[in-house]
Amino acid sequence: MDAVLTIDLTSFGDLLELLRLRREAEGKGHVSMHFSGQFDALEADSVEATVELESGEQATISGQIANVTAASGIDLTFDVSLKREGGAGVSVDNTFDLELEALRGRVSGTRTASRLMIWFCPPTSPRRNLVR
Repeated sequence: MDAVLTIDLTSFGDLLELLRLRREAEGKGHVSMHFSGQFDALEADSVEATVELESGEQATISGQIANVTAASGIDLTFDVSLKREGGAGVSVDNTFDLELEALRGRVSGTRTASRLMIWFCPPTSPRRNLVR
């Protein structure tokens, strides 16, 4: 099998409602996945997803899944910009006036045993691995 799945998300809020989550954000997105192989060992050798919220935040996910059926061989990177219109990040602590501007990381492993690495940093600073 060789197939491409492409989804244009015109309402992020509608997706949240479909998933029975609170409709707390509005925006749009795009998902593209290229599948190949047999159905019992289906591979997503290209996974690309983007979401842009109306408030300015953006997220991208890219990578691959070696076996979609077994949820194994997951290797996805993500890059989230939390800057809103006007350039402000998300306030995480009022005591020290901290703002979180970006979140970058990688998820790898299987459905039951995954490894998560996250970097908290502004886009212009060097990456610091804080969670592993």
